Amino acid sequence: MPRISKRGFIWIPRTFTPSYKIYIDNIDVTNDVISSEWTHAIIGLESPCKLTLMDPNGIYADTYVGGETIELKLDFSNGTTKKWEGKLEQPKKKFGQTYILDVVGSHHQSDLLDVTVTEEYTGIKSADTILKELIDEYLTGFTYNNVNNSTTYPTIKWNNKPFWDCVIDLCALAGFDAYIDTDKNTHFFEKESIENTTEAIVWGDSLLEIGHLGIDTIDIRNKIIVYGEDNTGLPIIYETPDSDAQSSIDTYGKKEKVIKDTSIKTYAQAKELGNIELFNHKNLENKGEMNSLLLPDINPGDMIWVTCPPQKVNGQFRIVKYTHYLPVLQTKVIVYKDKTIPLLFKERKKAELSLQKITNPYKMTNSFNLIFDDMSEIDEVLSSTVTVSEGNLKVSVGSTGTMISLIHVSSIDISSVQVKVVGDTLAGVTYLISTDNGDVYTAVNLETLTSIVAGKLLRLKILLTSSSTRIDSVAVLYK
Repeated sequence: MPRISKRGFIWIPRTFTPSYKIYIDNIDVTNDVISSEWTHAIIGLESPCKLTLMDPNGIYADTYVGGETIELKLDFSNGTTKKWEGKLEQPKKKFGQTYILDVVGSHHQSDLLDVTVTEEYTGIKSADTILKELIDEYLTGFTYNNVNNSTTYPTIKWNNKPFWDCVIDLCALAGFDAYIDTDKNTHFFEKESIENTTEAIVWGDSLLEIGHLGIDTIDIRNKIIVYGEDNTGLPIIYETPDSDAQSSIDTYGKKEKVIKDTSIKTYAQAKELGNIELFNHKNLENKGEMNSLLLPDINPGDMIWVTCPPQKVNGQFRIVKYTHYLPVLQTKVIVYKDKTIPLLFKERKKAELSLQKITNPYKMTNSFNLIFDDMSEIDEVLSSTVTVSEGNLKVSVGSTGTMISLIHVSSIDISSVQVKVVGDTLAGVTYLISTDNGDVYTAVNLETLTSIVAGKLLRLKILLTSSSTRIDSVAVLYK
């Protein structure tokens, strides 16, 4: 008879008590904290903190204005290990039985929401290399000592996209998790690859309550209907057979999901998508939350052992978010198991990202725009044989003309320019830029980055060589 083996673990109960300190602007406020919550999560979920400070003497009433550093130190010895750090966002005064101050803070991770990225990658750099380059370029003070290697080489474009969302894209394509730690060090690693060997949620010891762990039937879908459209515009329809999800239908009733996607061009694509959706949603994986005694040594993305024999719970779960509650010394852990991203979904995601249009690839900071509704932006004294008609700049007499703009005074020294034009019959048109009020002009090619002698007095010169040319508008982007 074959022998069945199953992996387990042996938990040694803790015999020591956690110790913690709370600092705002490097001042220890631990003794004045009535209650506090400290949340940390994978990128994609929020990581705030909330503190309530007792303030009967008004010590804190006008102390904080926002931007101060908030820090939690927590461990099983003397409370010197930094576990959460961020900045104070909102101080709010309250009065009831006594004066108190409510404080809301955001983890360093939230800084990723405040920075936008404009970049393009063509499939020759791995996801981890891209992430490191983004950090070097956009996140001052952040590091990446814990960014693991990826075998995914994305073709991707981002146009003024929040850094936060760019990391989410990389995680989705690579099958990775990511978070920022208290030292602003980036962690990027394969999902379910990091096992926590120092903490566990154990019945009869650290486990206090399983709030919810199991299948959420509201998410179950056991009938998938896919609508696509072929290249001639005719509909493509695929419906999953009941026989493929009969046990789910018998248990939960029929629960339908309709997918409409005109990018699905063949019946085979529709069938693959429908079958994958059905597989992923007819029976959901366990997910939920549990409350435990304080778990100082957990991190987002960790695989943690959870055991509760009376409810037949015994296994490892991926932590996506957790909250430490002080001074009650408890932790709430949110866990779930991600579905594997189907190949079709991944390819579609790659396609969506690679089709993003970058409107400012050279990261220009200002622009000088000419919309030829009239002659108001044109220096008529310096210009010759050009006119504006029906919203277009054109030659007025013959086949050649010169347009010189009025002076545009910049607030910065202009050292690089890019010219973009909308119009018809643009072949043969020459564009020149001056930053010294027209003393010296530099010829530029459309859509390319051109370095010029720095200056603030910007003029644009356009030389037209055809009576058929029509220029609707021009944008001179510069930095």
